Amino acid sequence: MADYSSYGEPSAEWLKFANSGFLKPPPAELTLNERRDYLNESRAKLHDEIYGPFKGDIDIFNIDIPSPDGSPIQTRLYTLTRSPLNRNSPLIIHLHSGGWHLGNLKTEDAFCAYLCTLLAEKHASGYAVLHVNYRHTPEYHFPTQLDDVYTVFEYLADNAALARSMWGIDSKRIILSGTSSGAHLAVGCAILNVQRMKLSPETQADKRIKGLVLTCPPTVHPDLFPYHLVRNKETSSHVQNANEPLLGMDRTRLFWGLFLSASREEKKAAWSERITDVLISPLTSKVGVFDARLWPMTCFHVAGMDILRDEGLLFEKKLKSNGVKTRLHVYPGFPHAFNMLPQLEESKRWMVNLVEDILSIPSN
Repeated sequence: MADYSSYGEPSAEWLKFANSGFLKPPPAELTLNERRDYLNESRAKLHDEIYGPFKGDIDIFNIDIPSPDGSPIQTRLYTLTRSPLNRNSPLIIHLHSGGWHLGNLKTEDAFCAYLCTLLAEKHASGYAVLHVNYRHTPEYHFPTQLDDVYTVFEYLADNAALARSMWGIDSKRIILSGTSSGAHLAVGCAILNVQRMKLSPETQADKRIKGLVLTCPPTVHPDLFPYHLVRNKETSSHVQNANEPLLGMDRTRLFWGLFLSASREEKKAAWSERITDVLISPLTSKVGVFDARLWPMTCFHVAGMDILRDEGLLFEKKLKSNGVKTRLHVYPGFPHAFNMLPQLEESKRWMVNLVEDILSIPSN
């Protein structure tokens, strides 16, 4: 049985950072939505300080894409400043972290522009970066977030000529990248993509997602964690890292509860059926979508002190056993979504690995 507990010992850099006093919780008297605003503003400010101001020639477009229910899905596109006819850039769809609850256009501005400029230095046509501001809990719950992401993907894939002429994007070469809840949505989008390709292979063949880059991905609901796949429950990340500062078990369950908008006490049968859905718990699902012929290359970034560590590593193992091409990076001694703290040296290593992953994904 797998034992990943050695990755959970705090690193020297993390211990020094944790003792610096930087990590301060929001004021206790804030409501849920006030706390969300506080954390969003804090993230935007930090990322502006570290990644900004924008460097290089970047054009930014705000694009509203219609959802099936008629609501506009906000997206923001970052591209190189060149005539669209003089480039044909692959597209990265960026899906932000925050438990399906946090994040907005402003929190991702500096990072997306920075990533766009980094990739321009490595690739002749550069890469465009599109951030999807999917709708959040508690106002919206599953499957709204996933529907928003897939709608954006399908809109671009269906309108390749428009994407090329308007923004210089090759929307037949799309990579999905996300952290935490964003990684979960990236996996869900890939599942829908495979399911639709299987149903209609002739019409869907040119809409295949080319790659996934997943950082600290949740891959199974906590009620279904497969303890039988690890050495024992006590050394599992769900127990070892249950009280870590950035994402402990209490907050994990809060985010899942808001996302699924149901409780075991209220709707036991519905709850049991919902959490086993492949779109919720791909790690433990028996649905045959993880087909190496259709599933995209998948890159994993897993943090050693993360409560989600084991489920990320086990999902990578599952994909690899099915013949899917994967890349794996482990960051021992760092907590969940440490990459959201870009001042860390380990976060800088993550950024280097992220760029290498993107460049390694085949475009055909």
